[in-house]
Amino acid sequence: MSRNSVVWEFFDVSAVDESKAKCRLCNSMISHGGKGTATYNTSNLMKHLDKTHSEQWAAAKSVRSSKSSQPSQTAAGQLRIAAAFEAQTPWSFDDERSRRIHRVIGEMIAIDNESFHFVDRKGL
Repeated sequence: MSRNSVVWEFFDVSAVDESKAKCRLCNSMISHGGKGTATYNTSNLMKHLDKTHSEQWAAAKSVRSSKSSQPSQTAAGQLRIAAAFEAQTPWSFDDERSRRIHRVIGEMIAIDNESFHFVDRKGL
């Protein structure tokens, strides 16, 4: 069972019944699903924290979101799309790759009899 949610900073899964979790703040046993279906969730745990320990819960959520709302890599180590674009360094105007793209765009405009504004549009 994955425990990526911030709620797990406040709960421990019961050793006796995996469908329950014990609150570290008040020792309450809270159901988190799983009986008969083996699917667990954190909805009840979040509701408990929101109603019973709202200040601590709000603080933990703000700390988690301030650390990073979007990590730069996925769990598999792949760069996320935003991080990949941020890592890009634009080519200089005189770079061979840049020149090749400019030439191809110029040919496309000339061959297809396109307006020069063709390259200003965002596309569909």
